[in-house]
Amino acid sequence: MFDDAAIAVVAERVGAGVAAVVGDAATPVAGVDLLSDAEWEVWARCALLGGGALRDTRLAPRSSGGGGELVRQAALRDAPPQAPALLRDRGDASSRGWLGGGALRDTRLAPRSSGSGGELVRGEVLLGELLARAVARYPDNTAVEDGRRQLTYREFDDWVSFTARALRERGLGRGDVIAVEIPRSIESVVALWAVTRIGATCVPVDVTYPAARLERVVQVIGARVIGPDAVPAQPTGTVAPEPLTPMRPDELAYIITTSGTTGTPNVVGVPHRGVHRVASLGDVVTTDRVGMAISPGFDATFHDMLLPLATGAALVVVPAEVSGGRDLTDFLRAQRVSVFTATPSVMRTLTPAALTDLRAVYIGGEALTADLADTWSHTAQVINIYGPTETTVTVSTSHHTTGQHIRLGRPRPGIGAFLLDRMLRPTPPGVVGELYIAGTGVARGYLGDAALTAARFVAGPGGQRLYRTGDLMRLDPAADQLVYVGRADRQIKIRGQRVEPAEIDAVLTTAGAERAATVLRDGPVGPALVSYVVSPDTSSDRLWAACRRTLPRHMVPARIVVVDQLPLSGAGKLDERRLPEPQWSRSRRAPGTPVDQAVIAAFDEVLGVEAGMDDDFFALGGNSLALLSLRDALAGNGIDVSAAQLFTHPTPADIVELLDSGSADDRVVRLSQSTDGTPVWCVHTAAGVVEQFRPLAEALASPVFGLQLPELIDATRDMPDTVAALAARHVATLREVQEHGPYRLVGWSLGGVIAHEIARQLVEAGEEVTQLVLLDPRTPAELGRVPDDELHATHPLRAAAQQRDPEAVRRFDERSATMAQAARDYQLTPVAVGRTCYVAATDNPDPDAWGRAVGPVEVVAAGATHAALGEPETLRRIARLLEEEL
Repeated sequence: MFDDAAIAVVAERVGAGVAAVVGDAATPVAGVDLLSDAEWEVWARCALLGGGALRDTRLAPRSSGGGGELVRQAALRDAPPQAPALLRDRGDASSRGWLGGGALRDTRLAPRSSGSGGELVRGEVLLGELLARAVARYPDNTAVEDGRRQLTYREFDDWVSFTARALRERGLGRGDVIAVEIPRSIESVVALWAVTRIGATCVPVDVTYPAARLERVVQVIGARVIGPDAVPAQPTGTVAPEPLTPMRPDELAYIITTSGTTGTPNVVGVPHRGVHRVASLGDVVTTDRVGMAISPGFDATFHDMLLPLATGAALVVVPAEVSGGRDLTDFLRAQRVSVFTATPSVMRTLTPAALTDLRAVYIGGEALTADLADTWSHTAQVINIYGPTETTVTVSTSHHTTGQHIRLGRPRPGIGAFLLDRMLRPTPPGVVGELYIAGTGVARGYLGDAALTAARFVAGPGGQRLYRTGDLMRLDPAADQLVYVGRADRQIKIRGQRVEPAEIDAVLTTAGAERAATVLRDGPVGPALVSYVVSPDTSSDRLWAACRRTLPRHMVPARIVVVDQLPLSGAGKLDERRLPEPQWSRSRRAPGTPVDQAVIAAFDEVLGVEAGMDDDFFALGGNSLALLSLRDALAGNGIDVSAAQLFTHPTPADIVELLDSGSADDRVVRLSQSTDGTPVWCVHTAAGVVEQFRPLAEALASPVFGLQLPELIDATRDMPDTVAALAARHVATLREVQEHGPYRLVGWSLGGVIAHEIARQLVEAGEEVTQLVLLDPRTPAELGRVPDDELHATHPLRAAAQQRDPEAVRRFDERSATMAQAARDYQLTPVAVGRTCYVAATDNPDPDAWGRAVGPVEVVAAGATHAALGEPETLRRIARLLEEEL
């Protein structure tokens, strides 16, 4: 619990009659009056606050364990003047500065029907038992739905049992840690409950996070990773109940990661003890429909999962592709969601007037503003929720009424808190202090980081543990509620996600910056991360690429500003006031055509800046939520594009190219905005498009272009019928952009065959090809064993067109078959390139076949099946594997 080194230092200076117990050793110590303030803080925590790390060996034998109170009395009697007031003045007034949860007033919404379900969660109930009790009490109530499927509690429990049995058959069970890497869906909820049922610890994973971050977490906690294939199809017959593995309250229920100050994420272990409090918030009734739109990697996932259980309400899972704005508003309205949880950032994208069924909204994750709370209070009861990940989701709630100041409420039953100053003295009402939280919800600590655990989880009254939140608050004497003031450290919140700037700074310095400082600035669409770097040798584009390769999307700086030096205050700390304001608009290329002007007008409307044709939406301070506003603004100007298309076409020029699909340039797609280094050329797959290469491009610092085959979907164009003819067309196209080598080529699947021929023709023309990277292509002989219809079935355009234009599907099938046959007829021959790297999928039956056909190649394991190569995280992982090659 404590930093052993700090305890040892203090112990050596306290007195010969006192022993410091560090592990199993008792260390002699020396004079109390020589302690500094910092050392007194350690002494106070050890001796006074009951952690048991220091005991008075004169007053109680070591074996009795009963000397704690005598030590406290001795400490109070002998405390010198410099001792913290918490130590000198405490006496019996142990409740001064203490905010107990027991006196919480009943501010719940009036129930719509009888029965609050309180008896379902009374006492210390383990996570898995909460679902079991709900199933027993409400078997025929709707438990979960997603707009397409609807399951009762009995049916849902059958699916959980079926999945739990499948996990046990894999050898998984009690004591295992299982990372659930499944996008938000009914299946992801089934998987989390199934993991709990077999007695394992569940780790919900946000599948959009970079693979390196997930690998770090998996390494720290020793987790087994399961994906969508771990959840079998919903059973249709009778399913024997799968028993719930008995657990102890102190065993871990789940693990969540948060941003860390050391450059790596913190891994928070939350025990079963205290989880039941989340299900007993009291604002949900049986007839409610609880919307679930939280990222799986966020601890509020459990808030949404548990809320319906106490009263047998329904959980409505929002599809993973719906994140906010018009799409989320439409879904919530269509599904008649009555209770919803989201961050202020998400709530600002919704339309209150459209959500007439909504009666209660839980808003948390970042600071709630009075204007947003007042806006929503006309539609629903606004409940401001507060709770760090380290304290099991929810510490306090406050029901907002129009016109009142924003408050956080008081600690909920079973939770208590101290407001303490820097000397650990309780602060009086109205005076700012740092919040320390106690109670059953306090997490075990940070797994794999004993030092950080010792610093943030400290001993409290009666030997209980306190979590030091770093949040500065005051007690409003009039309302008797907590009020948030700010942070005691550099930690910030952005769009509901906790961010430690030090983690971003560590990535930047590792990537080549000499110094870095990341701060929060007012961006075009709200708060935005801006990193200031001293980087004489590494470009901002390369640094930004490193961030996108390593960090979750919400932690990637919107702008990286290169400065000569970081301004410091007289105390040697960063002086943020002297940092230059970032320039949000970088491009000077003005719009030309009316379409250009319409796109630029939409950018200006959403971002509030004068954008140029080549400005990247995200580099200008935009985010995924603002992207939905951009889509709506474009629609208002008569331009119909999807949010997914905007994400992969982030500049006005990209959007215009997307609209102008009949131009000759649609064979080339710029996949990254970097201008530093030799370009990388990605060759299309059997689908004829290159959008699936976007994650790979984001992870590479070099410029990346894609070569497409528009002839597949455009019957007005001539379709090459041999690989050589197709490659010749691509060679002519790429040389219009890059006239001479060195060339770098990447070919994926069938595109690997085409990339090989492109390389051969370039070398034959006297050009240099330095790298040829092949992502699990099959040799022509192997392709001969792949039926045409397997290629067709995986093509997204074909599936969409089937419903609208069967004739177009027939033409597509004909051209797809022509291309497949051309690949089968192609003869592989050796080609003299600088380096050929073959990335082999795990299900490739013969990864050496390519090398036997063309000569020596370097074979690298992809770590994924051929079908999974298209997953964004797989491509990012491949990019990291290939950084040296590319």
